[in-house]
Amino acid sequence: MKKIVPAIVTISLFTLTACSGTQNDTAIEIEQTAQLDYTNNLIILPLNEYTLTESDISIFTQANNLLTQTCLREQGFQTTPLSEPVQLGSRDYGMWNPGWTQQYGYGLALETQESELSSEEQKASLECADNNSNKYFNNLTQEFDLPLSLAREARAEAEQHPAWKEAKDRWGRCLSDRGLSFSSPERWASDQGSQLIEQGNFQSPDNTSEMIRVATIEAECSQQEGVAQELANIEGTFQKKLIEENSATLNEVKLQKQETLEQARLVIAETQ
Repeated sequence: MKKIVPAIVTISLFTLTACSGTQNDTAIEIEQTAQLDYTNNLIILPLNEYTLTESDISIFTQANNLLTQTCLREQGFQTTPLSEPVQLGSRDYGMWNPGWTQQYGYGLALETQESELSSEEQKASLECADNNSNKYFNNLTQEFDLPLSLAREARAEAEQHPAWKEAKDRWGRCLSDRGLSFSSPERWASDQGSQLIEQGNFQSPDNTSEMIRVATIEAECSQQEGVAQELANIEGTFQKKLIEENSATLNEVKLQKQETLEQARLVIAETQ
């Protein structure tokens, strides 16, 4: 028998980036549109109902992994049980949940390293995906192009709202009062946190302890100043407006999302 390997098939994702020059309605009334779920470390925005969330992607990734393992076993490979994909939670506005950071810091140590595969195993995994492409949950961003596009648009508009910068400035002042520095407005991390992340070595006890300390200060400042809730409400308000303007098409996407998720859950239930 061939050696035991975990087979991992990933789904490509998009990264939310701000688009400069977007026209912004600063007169829009900001509503309570977002929910901070401290238990699950999630920030729930209106478009979550229609687009791909981290939880959705975790389900699709797990289904793909199980499909690959089944295919490899049929070819004579042995595979080890795979743990569910790690979910780090929402961090579009930096660290915001002190209860979570006190346990995990930035959560980077939770991410498992991909096992090294031999050339034969890599080839077999790719062939499994190629020969069974109709079964895999890939290229999903194409199906969710509209909500993803609307999410980018809402984020770009939100970042231009005056309250966005005011909230980030409050967060920066709080970090300074707590002994941290914040010199990069493009980042949602203190200078000390950025340096720790760039250094890597996430499994080191000393590094882990310092990451927990710094990440928790960042989260406590966010909570103290109401930053994550305010920014999520701003972004959610712009999302809500775009949802209303595109409701018919988005409802079709929502139905497609529910059906695709049900298919993935069925794969997981039948192959675990």
